[in-house]
Amino acid sequence: MPERDVYVEDLVRGSVHFPAGTIGDFVIVKSDGIAAYNFAAVVDDNDMAITHVIRGDEHLPNTPRQVSLYEALGFALPLFAHVSMILAPDHQKLSKRHGATAVSEYREQGYVPEALCNYLALLGWSPGDDREFFTLEQLCEIFSLDRVSKSPAVFDHAKLRWFNAHYLRAKPIQDRAALFAQWARRDPSLADAPELRDEAWLHILADAIADHVEVLSDVAPAVTDLLRDDVVLDPASQDALRGHAARALVEELAAIARRCEDVGALSAATSRNELNELGKRHGVKGKELFRPIRIAVTGSEHGIELPLLLPLLGGARIAGRIASALAQAAGAEGRPLSG
Repeated sequence: MPERDVYVEDLVRGSVHFPAGTIGDFVIVKSDGIAAYNFAAVVDDNDMAITHVIRGDEHLPNTPRQVSLYEALGFALPLFAHVSMILAPDHQKLSKRHGATAVSEYREQGYVPEALCNYLALLGWSPGDDREFFTLEQLCEIFSLDRVSKSPAVFDHAKLRWFNAHYLRAKPIQDRAALFAQWARRDPSLADAPELRDEAWLHILADAIADHVEVLSDVAPAVTDLLRDDVVLDPASQDALRGHAARALVEELAAIARRCEDVGALSAATSRNELNELGKRHGVKGKELFRPIRIAVTGSEHGIELPLLLPLLGGARIAGRIASALAQAAGAEGRPLSG
């Protein structure tokens, strides 16, 4: 090593000073004739006419050695930019123990390329304003090294899922429907489901579960839940179906559903207006209308909007679930429902 100070003009960190004598001589070729990393990197980058070396800041200590080699060999120096590490939520170096690390693993979990690219671009860089969503073309246009942070970024899986959900919802309905069908069929139990070959059903599905899917691997469990034939009610839910009005309401809905032969007919028969008319016939509205219906067909008080949910279930399944729910509400011994 030369007996002088070495300065590295870094595009992210500015001028970095390595005083003379702090870095000793180092091996450039091993005893077996194989070139060591620093020597090989310098020769290789020069042969490829590399103009910018952009890498993690753990390589910064190598840089004065490489600068000295460039000068000794008479090579033109490239520009250096050392970006900060990406840390796990516990602020330790990101590793496999913190979750998926390979791009292929994120693909298998159902992350779309545009979401992953967008999120990664914002780790350690910002556009200088509050914007968060960028196309690849926009990123290419506005990215600059002078906006790269010197501080480490923290990889937040929840934020990545949020980005992915945004990009899934932003897709045209036909593209989202095709993706959802593709990922649902990955589950062997759903591979032959006739609903996944029904274009109208798939379009309703893509609209109905868009707010409930963050990654595409969420699709198969959601579809499995839609296509099961019965419901399981807890005691509180059973109470909601024991009144005469609630029972009459859901029984009429079951009769309506049985008469609908396809998704289109069921969509028309269970629109919000038609459900409100059903409520008027039974003297109920609002929560008193929608709560018994939702419990009878799902066993839960929350979920997909009923005008979207009911066509997805299908007439026969709605009728079967209502019969199952009413039987549970009546009690295992067949107690009569109270009025």
